[in-house]
Amino acid sequence: MGGEYAESLEKYLADQFPARNTWVTVKTLTDLAVGRREALAKFAKQMEEKRIPTWTMLVPTTGTVLADKLPAFAPYADEQKVVDLARSLGLNVVDLAQALGDHRGEYIYYRTDHHWTSLGAYYAYVAWMRARGSAPEDIGAWTKEELCDNFRGTTYAKVNYPFTPYDTMDAYYKHVTHTVIYNAGASTSDSVYEKKYLQGADQYAVFFNSNQAETVVKGEGQGKLPTRKPW
Repeated sequence: MGGEYAESLEKYLADQFPARNTWVTVKTLTDLAVGRREALAKFAKQMEEKRIPTWTMLVPTTGTVLADKLPAFAPYADEQKVVDLARSLGLNVVDLAQALGDHRGEYIYYRTDHHWTSLGAYYAYVAWMRARGSAPEDIGAWTKEELCDNFRGTTYAKVNYPFTPYDTMDAYYKHVTHTVIYNAGASTSDSVYEKKYLQGADQYAVFFNSNQAETVVKGEGQGKLPTRKPW
């Protein structure tokens, strides 16, 4: 009666429409056919001409980093070929597969979701800082807070195996509050973590208020960095 079911169904269908993976593959092949793969290389070259250094971080999926956990003969994409292609185009690629692989025994990916954990995102930050020639801060510089211990993500939603253990979601921060502005002022918040979502079906939306077109975080640091989820 309140419309919650219809809203939830609409969100589910938006990400789970029939043959989604097939259409994504078709789009990728089409982009390659019309030369879309040159776009990022062209952008990097333009930045180089302006003396602005760029780095490309291609985020590996769980199957690449934790291939030893897959069942026998389970198919998965060879993402190293994508990395090799990016490098052949002259892009300065940060090797996240190696960086995350060095910590494959730690909790760097959720068991029930396709995203990496906040810890996995930290190791990506370390790799990025080192690629820039900067020294990363130790993880102890941040306060760790457990957001929830009952998270089940998109992978679980596709399988719905009831005996699957829950995942834990953690937050890392130096300051409890930040000024966060979404979509040119359409909404604001005092934290990058929207804890209201922890009681709902889409708990992962706790990070940066789900998917937003624009997110601006104001803090005390120097410089600018595009804000993204810990994907």
